[in-house]
Amino acid sequence: MKMLPSPKEKKEFVLRAHASHSFLVVRDICEQILNKPIPASDPLYHPLMIAIYTTYGRPFTNCRGIGKLPEAVVPDAFKALHQDLITYRNKIYAHADKDMVHRDYGPANELRVSVSPQGRCRCWTQRVEGSLRQVRDILKLARRMEQTMAYWTDRFKKKYMEKMDVEPGDYLIDMESPTELLQRRDAEQVNRERFLVNRATSLCGLLKTPHS
Repeated sequence: MKMLPSPKEKKEFVLRAHASHSFLVVRDICEQILNKPIPASDPLYHPLMIAIYTTYGRPFTNCRGIGKLPEAVVPDAFKALHQDLITYRNKIYAHADKDMVHRDYGPANELRVSVSPQGRCRCWTQRVEGSLRQVRDILKLARRMEQTMAYWTDRFKKKYMEKMDVEPGDYLIDMESPTELLQRRDAEQVNRERFLVNRATSLCGLLKTPHS
């Protein structure tokens, strides 16, 4: 009799697969910054750093119906860096808490006002972003986390998805059913998705279509 994963196992698989993609994106951004290189003075540096912080934190924030990664999956050697990433994501990049205090800049989200000797005011905000050294450390962390997620998702696939006895086609993981692993996708929706992805690929030359 073919074994079926429990709903809990399926949710963990989906969560880890999403997390693996997030860590892969973080890895790619870090490599772009370091390999090009993109200096802190480049206009792209700040938005890329925002993308790193927000994307890294995504698997650790609660997703309804799936859950979130426990902090325990982060290796001890990276715990402090991980906590910085999550704190800055939650209080500076994804949100803007008034009480957030940066150890170097002071009040991170307060509006600064500079008054000249002539009494003229200039209002400005202080950018808070990681250094290239931190990007190197984040790259190491992202690679490690990606490897961890790959280990667990590969185990699931080898145990439950080595050879599927279903009709060829497009499916979703059925996370609720105790008797089914896959749920057939709507054909019209699949075709529309394929068209939009291929269109974006031809226009931008950046995306890879998952349907080949």
